[in-house]
Amino acid sequence: MQLPMDQYGLEKERLLQEFNRIRTFSIDMAEIPVCAASVLAGQSLQQAWTKGDLTLLPVAIYRNNRFLLIALHKERLHPGDTLLVFGQLSSIQELKRLAAPTSAYG
Repeated sequence: MQLPMDQYGLEKERLLQEFNRIRTFSIDMAEIPVCAASVLAGQSLQQAWTKGDLTLLPVAIYRNNRFLLIALHKERLHPGDTLLVFGQLSSIQELKRLAAPTSAYG
């Protein structure tokens, strides 16, 4: 049995499944401090994002009482930085784990 196709040739059943998955998608915004002993310290955001399966949008880096807003993917993270991110709760939790001191998680 063939499922009906929409105007783009996509199966409507698959589209409904994808819509339901997205609809239950939990997103949030979080401030994540970067610790000195973190695996993220010294890494660019581009490098940091490869450390985990992260679905996040970096909004800003807070450093020395200033917000950095431009070319964040190239910016190296410093101990004491705070990342402001928007994205999946699971990715936020993973980034918090990565930003913590490495000895805290072995």
